[in-house]
Amino acid sequence: MTKKPNLIEKNNENATIFINNVEAPEFILDILTSQLVLKYPSLTEILVTICYSLNEYWNNKTQKLVAQYQVYLDHHNRSREVKLFSVFPETGPHYTEDTKHFVPLKLEHEVLEKIPITLNFDFNLFQNEKMNFSKKQTNKVSINPKEFCIFEPVYIPKPWGQEIWFTGVEKRGVSKISSLLNTNVSIPLPWLISALPKRLLGEKFSDKNLTLVKILDPLPVPVFGDLYYELHTEKNEVYVVTEISSSEGKIKFGSNLDKLKKLNHDSNLYKSELLKAIKQYEEIRKKIDIILDDFRKDSNIPLNEPLTADKLREWLLKVPNDLIEEEKQKREIMDSYAGYLKLNIGDVIRVPTFIPHALQHGVKVIEFQTATYERFILSFAQKVLTQNHWDTEKALEIMTITPPAKTELEVITNNDAYCEECVCSFKEFHSSRLKIKADKIIEFSSIDNYRILFHVAGKLSINSNKTIDIKVEQGSCIFIPAKTDFELKSQTNSTILFCIPHFF
Repeated sequence: MTKKPNLIEKNNENATIFINNVEAPEFILDILTSQLVLKYPSLTEILVTICYSLNEYWNNKTQKLVAQYQVYLDHHNRSREVKLFSVFPETGPHYTEDTKHFVPLKLEHEVLEKIPITLNFDFNLFQNEKMNFSKKQTNKVSINPKEFCIFEPVYIPKPWGQEIWFTGVEKRGVSKISSLLNTNVSIPLPWLISALPKRLLGEKFSDKNLTLVKILDPLPVPVFGDLYYELHTEKNEVYVVTEISSSEGKIKFGSNLDKLKKLNHDSNLYKSELLKAIKQYEEIRKKIDIILDDFRKDSNIPLNEPLTADKLREWLLKVPNDLIEEEKQKREIMDSYAGYLKLNIGDVIRVPTFIPHALQHGVKVIEFQTATYERFILSFAQKVLTQNHWDTEKALEIMTITPPAKTELEVITNNDAYCEECVCSFKEFHSSRLKIKADKIIEFSSIDNYRILFHVAGKLSINSNKTIDIKVEQGSCIFIPAKTDFELKSQTNSTILFCIPHFF
């Protein structure tokens, strides 16, 4: 049986603490440790378990989680350091037997007085709980708050191909994350962040979503692999081209300059003509989609489930030829109003708000974007699966009439080790590209907010505080916590992208 603690004893250096039923564990942890430094001068290390509720807004439920923290207390400087922490789902009562011998901890603080806190100074219990941090468990990630993490992507099927989300958190999918030192265990990204948002993201970003990082991977097939022609009012995006599997890489972007000239640069007339062309195309589009929906029903395929290009081509052969010819003719007229940019591997395209755009088939890109879901669809050469209408009139009303122009990157630094270019600088985040020469070491000082690193090409390793070098696989997306120093070592010529949130 665990020894009942003696709270009057002055020489206890370790303690185990249990807190149940809160909503902001890091906030409670910080208040608790600041009070313990004052109340127990001999305490140097504590283990704190906090059971809390996380609002998983993306699936309309409340998730019960457990966060455990190994904390060192520095009484001289009245500071505390979270050495390790872990997060896992609450599956049953914790300390079922041992908590019988925990005693209430009374602290003179208005927040802490309102929640039940219990404490035990038993050394055996402390040691057992400390050992749990090093145990390998299938549902538990234990890491240092300054440790590198790797995002485990989620694959989202689309009518035009797929999106690969590295930091996505919404109903359609939630990315996971794990320690770069132990990639065998991963948990949903929001679980990890919820346990220490200020330490991981930086205080100014602790209540904000991470910048959305994803790959757009369209099919290499014309029309079938062309994305929605859309614009955004809030969301800023930037594309970095990494692969082209079609005969020519392109993006629809802005307006056709020749069309504008013929209309004497009259934006209202241009929009009127474009609206007419889109409406005529939409009419034939709906006729074909009704036929394809009947094929879906006959095959017991949900009406909003993405289909393979092969299946669509098979079914389109059964559609009356006059409809197919009419669709092609009206699509070409509609598309003639759009501007196009030719793309090569390595090109960067910044997509500001209000500019209509549509990546074309076979162009694979890494995308950084504002973490918000809003768009206005002008048109699409397939059935839109996520909504039952287009937003043509509203989009045309607010769109900016801008001919396409390629993004020119500003060089930030160019020396014998690397060249850094500015990829974008939007209101919510900025991004840069580093082209690192072979056999070079680059040191990065800590900053007050998190960084996201995407390894595009080459052989690269990373370390923090000159510890062990950790290999970063090509194509990996790495989370670097706030206030973390690190080094990058390139074995070959390497290319990386950084994405960093802006201060508001």
